[in-house]
Amino acid sequence: MNCEECQQHLQAALDGELDAAASRIHEQHLASCAVCQTAQAELLGVRRLVRAHASRHTASAALRFRVVSDIEQAAPAAPVSPATSPRSALERLFGYLRRWPWAGINLGFATTASVAFAVVFSLYLQMPSEQDRSDQEIVATHFRSLQVDHLADVISTDKHTVKPWFSGKLDFSPPVVDLASQGFALIGGRLDYFDQHAAAAMVYRHDKHLINLFVWPDQVVRGGKLRSIHGFQLLRWSDGEMAYAVISDLNGAELQQFQQLLVARVSSGN
Repeated sequence: MNCEECQQHLQAALDGELDAAASRIHEQHLASCAVCQTAQAELLGVRRLVRAHASRHTASAALRFRVVSDIEQAAPAAPVSPATSPRSALERLFGYLRRWPWAGINLGFATTASVAFAVVFSLYLQMPSEQDRSDQEIVATHFRSLQVDHLADVISTDKHTVKPWFSGKLDFSPPVVDLASQGFALIGGRLDYFDQHAAAAMVYRHDKHLINLFVWPDQVVRGGKLRSIHGFQLLRWSDGEMAYAVISDLNGAELQQFQQLLVARVSSGN
């Protein structure tokens, strides 16, 4: 290892990011090179000054959650079938472009245009769907509610206290169900907003697990499908009048049990 390589690796070495072999070679050179020792001392001095005088800001839990979400969304998607993969879609696209009557068109322009179109098309294929974006908003809303003083605007185990609290705050009347006897205790409610609409949020507790139930008007009937996102279980459904989303760190079976109990009570008029 020469001096240039050694100094390029100083930062990584101080952060413990070199593998065992590279670290050993780096240390051997550093032990015998006064120039690199001086460079390391200067770097350590800069670090001490930064620690002593630079402002420190701790990232909020919501910010950390957004960063993790962005990283996971940017990660390579799980393998999909050849018929639906972006690769096969691009291959079909190029096949179509090859059959296009390019006669009379500048070849360089045509190639550039086709590549640009392919790149845009590929990015489009990788964009999250509207449902995915909406689910991510629900997860983020649930996560925010778990922060201090965000869980409930009205704290009560009595549905006759929670339900009237929503009156005048929403243009719809959400069903509020007491499932304490089945192991899911109502602990309060709050107003929330996501996916460009207001929602009533009811909070339940099952053992040590918190459950957020979101309700908002929606006349489209959808089936419920359980999803696991960022360590939370999310289940959405609607009955032709209201849309529902329930999310928790409960296991899927318990969350589906909660849904079944809730649907039965709402159908029977609470």
